[in-house]
Order: sequence, then structure tokens, then C-alpha cells
Amino acid sequence: MRNNDEADLLPIKAVQAWVDSKGHLYPTKEAALYVEIERLLGHVGTGESLAPGIARVLVEKRDRLMPLLKAFGAASEVIEAIPLAQATE
Repeated sequence: MRNNDEADLLPIKAVQAWVDSKGHLYPTKEAALYVEIERLLGHVGTGESLAPGIARVLVEKRDRLMPLLKAFGAASEVIEAIPLAQATE
């Protein structure tokens, strides 16, 4: 049986981590969320994807975005569309 002194010498320790939908571990919930949003967006742009940056902006501005998205969802259910020509008259 080991005493506490021996346990303190082990080069391993328990940590808190966050898991994404594919089972990958991340040190913060934000990091895991960024990856989930990046997957949802897919590759954005030509060359290196813009998805990582877009994901971070979406998370950072979520307090301003969520009311807009909620209003959009509610409005799309009750507003009747009119032809564009009528809207610009």
C-alpha cells in the first residue's frame, strides 16, 4: 500500500477537461465550443479557413447575437413575405 508521500511523487494528476462531440478533450469549455462551431460552419473562404475566427467572434458576441436570432425566428413565423418590388416602392 502506498502512503500519501508516494502518491504526491506521481507525475500524473486529475484535471478538469471539456469533451466535444467527437470525444476530444479541451482545457476550457470555450475551446470545445469553438471547435463545435467550426465543424458546423465547415470550411469558410479560400485557402486557410476563416471558420476558427468566425467561431470566436460568434461566441464573443453571443449576448448581442442571441436576441437577434430569437427575434428572427419569431418574426419568420408570423411575417408574410411581400415581393421585393413592392418593398422598394
